[in-house]
Amino acid sequence: MHMLSPKPDSFYHIEQKMALGYQNPFYLKQAQQKKHSLYNGKVLLEKHDPPVVYDSEKTLQLAQEKIQFLKEAAKFVRDFKSLAKEADESLAKHKALELEIERLLRAVENEDAKLWNDWYKKCEECKYNKISYDKAYNDMQQKIERLQAQLGDLKSTSKDTPGVSDTLDPLSHKLDNDYVELEFQVRNYERENAHLKTAYKNMFDSINVT
Repeated sequence: MHMLSPKPDSFYHIEQKMALGYQNPFYLKQAQQKKHSLYNGKVLLEKHDPPVVYDSEKTLQLAQEKIQFLKEAAKFVRDFKSLAKEADESLAKHKALELEIERLLRAVENEDAKLWNDWYKKCEECKYNKISYDKAYNDMQQKIERLQAQLGDLKSTSKDTPGVSDTLDPLSHKLDNDYVELEFQVRNYERENAHLKTAYKNMFDSINVT
């Protein structure tokens, strides 16, 4: 059986004494990529994803550097997303805190206004009460003075009138009792008024401090 063999000069350059191979390196790379898809010299899959074939150590190094860069870039993106999420959560908490502070400030302002109004009303009441007490005290004092004057006149004439002293003594005693009672009421009012003034002054000072 006679078998055909290729001509010697088909794969070997006689003058340059070297294998011809593929004259275009691009064809060599294509052949290397299709190597795993060949069976009996035929391409089984027309469309396929051939494995990457690195034709040099430099190309392999560049590919590894590219892969490393992509990994680092992916990690950077993940870290950035995580930081962005934390920033959003922190911003939300900050806004919630600002709203709570504003609410508390409004509540404090309202409470201060209420305390101020109450304090002002109490002061007005104290002022009017003092005027009423002062007027009542002065009126009573004038009445007592008039009665004492009348009593003095009666006492001066009682010496010459029998039985008058028996009438004047109970009246004098009653006037003295009324005077003592009035003085007691006035002292109680003064103590109460001083206590109220001190209490509202302390309240006013505490409002100014806050």
